[in-house]
Amino acid sequence: MKQERHYYRALSSAEKNIYRNIYDGLKYHVPKINVGSAGSVDQISGIYRSVLYDDPLMFYVNQQVFGMEAGMDGYRIIPEYLYTPKESRLILKEICGKVDKVLAGAGKFKHQTLRVEKYLHDSVVKSVAYDYEALKMRNCDRAHSVVGAFLDHKAVCEGIAKSFQLLCSAFEIKCRVVLGKAGTGGETEKQDYHAWNVVTIGGVPYHVDVTWDNVYHNGHQSIRYDYFNVTTEQILRDHRPMGMFQLEEQK
Repeated sequence: MKQERHYYRALSSAEKNIYRNIYDGLKYHVPKINVGSAGSVDQISGIYRSVLYDDPLMFYVNQQVFGMEAGMDGYRIIPEYLYTPKESRLILKEICGKVDKVLAGAGKFKHQTLRVEKYLHDSVVKSVAYDYEALKMRNCDRAHSVVGAFLDHKAVCEGIAKSFQLLCSAFEIKCRVVLGKAGTGGETEKQDYHAWNVVTIGGVPYHVDVTWDNVYHNGHQSIRYDYFNVTTEQILRDHRPMGMFQLEEQK
């Protein structure tokens, strides 16, 4: 399934070489990935995150924890793999089966991008509940990934955003995950960490927050579209991207 690689495209030529080394190493579960000496520790760490957030199918890699060591030939990244290669293949097969069912439903709107996007948005809202229990756990990797969204039918905002990203990519809708803070209060310090998506429709970027469009009231679920294809000006009222996830319009 072709991914947008938004964060890859933002890198320099030298950084892209490091990115490709990391990507290939993670793809084959290499225990120590040689990335050379072209970048600093902070730079390599940022590129590593770029790889993981460009591809939601990197669910078998710990998104937060990895090691790094220096050697005669440069730096080596030491990833933490959550599953063995065999386990990863079995999980991927199961996820693809779930994804295919959603894509079959969206296929009837194949040549209507907005209808497809809305169908995918609604599908995630209907099938993935917010995993409040995961917030209390130290090891909740599933909830932060497409594993939680598609196999457990519950996830936190990051897993929800990654599942929407994965579905959009199947229809070649450019879609990326953005991490930051969000909340009704205007002060960032009082807001919670959050994840949502940026999609590109007709060459124009829009924001989609599937998590906040999933509403429960008195035990009843409903879908809203308050955060479906909103502008950057609108999203910045209560969302703030951070670090490498800063928006182009803010530069």
